[in-house]
Amino acid sequence: MLVAVLVTTTPMTAAAAKPSAASPPSAVRLREFKLPTANSGPTAIAVDRNGGIWFTEGLANKIATINRAGHVREYAIPTAGAFPNGITVAPEGTVWFSELYGNKVGRLNTNGTITEYPVDGPMGLAFGPDHNLWIAQAGAGRIARMSPTGQIIAEYPTPSVDSMPCQIVTGPDNAMWFTERNGNKVGRISTSGQITEYSVPLGPIGITVGPDGNLWVALQDAGSIVRVTPAGTVTVLPLDPPGTYGGSTGITVGRDGNLWVAEQFSRHITRVTPSGVVTAFPVPNSPAFVVTDRDGSLWFTEYGANAIGVLKPPRR
Repeated sequence: MLVAVLVTTTPMTAAAAKPSAASPPSAVRLREFKLPTANSGPTAIAVDRNGGIWFTEGLANKIATINRAGHVREYAIPTAGAFPNGITVAPEGTVWFSELYGNKVGRLNTNGTITEYPVDGPMGLAFGPDHNLWIAQAGAGRIARMSPTGQIIAEYPTPSVDSMPCQIVTGPDNAMWFTERNGNKVGRISTSGQITEYSVPLGPIGITVGPDGNLWVALQDAGSIVRVTPAGTVTVLPLDPPGTYGGSTGITVGRDGNLWVAEQFSRHITRVTPSGVVTAFPVPNSPAFVVTDRDGSLWFTEYGANAIGVLKPPRR
C-alpha cells in the first residue's frame, strides 16, 4: 500500500553566517586532479571499504577510480551513451552504477569486467538492510528493489507523479529514504514497499544519515539543507544569504562528525556542525557530489572542470 503524508517545514536559523573570505591557507589543504579523458563529466562519487574512491564519468561513458596520488583508472561501459550517474559499492567490494540513458544498472566485478541488468531510468542506488540493491528510478518515477544477482524483485511507483526520485540511502530506521527532485519531497520506503512522502523546499537532491541519527538533504534551489527525523519532522537550515542559492547537491558526513555539503553554484564545500554552525570553504570549480574517505578528506566531483577535488578539513 502506498501512503502519502505531507508535513509543514519549520525554519532553523544558522548559528553562524557563511564567511565571504576563504579560510586561512594553513587551515585547509586542497588539491585538484584533472581527468585523463577530456570532457568526461564526473558526477556521482563513492568510497569503498578499503578507502578507494570511485566515480562515474557520464559523458565519457566510463566508471573510474582515483588514488591519493591522483592516478586514475577507467573502465568503459559496454552500452554506448549510457550516461552513468549513480554509484555505490557492495559489501563484498563490487561497484554498482546506474545508466540513466542506457536503462540499465551495471556491476563492475573485482576482475574488471562489467555486467549489465535492465532497469528503467535509474539514478541513485544503495544497498539496503535486506542485502538487496535499492534504486531511485528518476526516469520512471519508481523505486526498484534488485537482488544481488541482478534480478528486479519489485518496482514501487512514487505517490507523486513525475517526482523524479534522485538519491537514496539506508535510513537509521532500516527503511530506505530517497529524494524526489521534481516533487520537492523526501520519501521513505519500507522493505515491504510502503511509501511515505514528506514535503521539503525546492530541489532536494543529495541525502545522507547525519551524526544525529536524522536524514539530511541538500536542496539545490533553496539555499539550504533540511533535517528530516525518522518520524517525518522537517526542519530547514539556511546555508546561503537570503535570496541567494549556492546550489547544494551532494551531502556527506565527515569523520569529524560534521555534515559537508557540495554547493555547485557558489563553488564551496560547506561544513555544518551538529549545532548548526555553517562555514564555507571555497574551491576552484563547481563541486557536484562529495564523499569522505578514511582519513577524513572530502573528495568531490567537478563536472564542468573535468576534475576530482580533495579537501583536507581543518582540525577545528
